[in-house]
Amino acid sequence: MMPVMARVAVLLTLIRKLEEVMRAEGALLREMRLSRLQSLQEEKAALSHAYEAELRRLHDSPDQVAAMEPEQREALALAMREFQAAAESNRRQLEAARRVVEGIVRALGQSAGVGQGRYSYRPGPAARNGQVLSLALNRQA
Repeated sequence: MMPVMARVAVLLTLIRKLEEVMRAEGALLREMRLSRLQSLQEEKAALSHAYEAELRRLHDSPDQVAAMEPEQREALALAMREFQAAAESNRRQLEAARRVVEGIVRALGQSAGVGQGRYSYRPGPAARNGQVLSLALNRQA
């Protein structure tokens, strides 16, 4: 069985790496470089699974956690609270980006459907029924 402090060190390393990935993910979202998100999300999923496994192991060893020095327990608790705040911020960023992308898709779908069957190359009533929709894109989520 791995000593509790080694488990804590692994957990803290996973937290740090997850926070780095979430910061990188946030930067990609702000820059709207969505094509690069897939590899980060795969890395984040792998790190998340490892984090959950280590957290479960600590949870299953309450006697070892209780044997930790109070300062060590508090440092771990603080790191986990900060991680939870970072994860919530990351969730909000992803949700905002999803809403922006869905809005763009809706606007594009509406603009593509507006003119179906209503435009004509010949003069007449059909040519005057065209509708122009404006779409403004902002690179920030």
